[in-house]
Amino acid sequence: MNSSEKRNVFVEIGEPPEAWVRRYGKKVEINSKNHGLKFYGLDWTVKNPGQLIVRNRLSEFQLEAVLGAMGTFDDEYPGEGFSKIVITTNISQSETIAHDEARQKIFALLQKIRSAGWTRWIYPSDPRLSGEDAFRYQIAEDDTFYSLDSNYLPPLDVWMKLSDRSQWKFFLNDVAMSVRFSRDQDRMKPNLPGAYIVWIELISKNEMERSEFQGEERKKWKALYPGARKRQLSIRIEQEKKLQMQGYKIDVEYKNPDQ
Repeated sequence: MNSSEKRNVFVEIGEPPEAWVRRYGKKVEINSKNHGLKFYGLDWTVKNPGQLIVRNRLSEFQLEAVLGAMGTFDDEYPGEGFSKIVITTNISQSETIAHDEARQKIFALLQKIRSAGWTRWIYPSDPRLSGEDAFRYQIAEDDTFYSLDSNYLPPLDVWMKLSDRSQWKFFLNDVAMSVRFSRDQDRMKPNLPGAYIVWIELISKNEMERSEFQGEERKKWKALYPGARKRQLSIRIEQEKKLQMQGYKIDVEYKNPDQ
């Protein structure tokens, strides 16, 4: 893309893929080899990254140093448009970055997302932990699926203990978002530069709920999901009881924003 095109790119869950094609033309790479699914991609280079705006109705925030965006379209639900979009981005223009600077930059990104109206989402069967407790639990369990608390900026020594692909999850207007980071495991000395990459995955509420089921059950997801959610919440209660006995404080004020 030329300089002007790179600075006027936006993506939004629910958009029809034709909208990307109209806006970005031949820059969109289309992969329709998978039965029932089509993938629409936009790519930039490390030396010449893009800027991209993530939209969700009236909410939006901008990403810098974007390397790619991939939208998924499910032929079985054509009226839903893109049900998933995955964005790959660097956190700096250079290949390496100090670990403490990376910590600050990722935290700044999380604050930008929260300022755009997104709120924390914890998987319904996971315990409701906030702040330092959320990080302590994630590290102890090595559970990279757990949603960390974006309100809490961990000290550098805790930051360095986080597993690859640790993530924060958010929800807004029937769209879920996960923000994950990965870093070069050969560059993990705190006092030397590291190398980071960030993935932002957007997924529609419908697709998120459908993903709980496989095969024929997936086709009946609307009828089946309430029961699955009830079972998930029962698991959460049992987990929280055990964690309280271990000294964790349960965030009883937290309510999942998708319910």
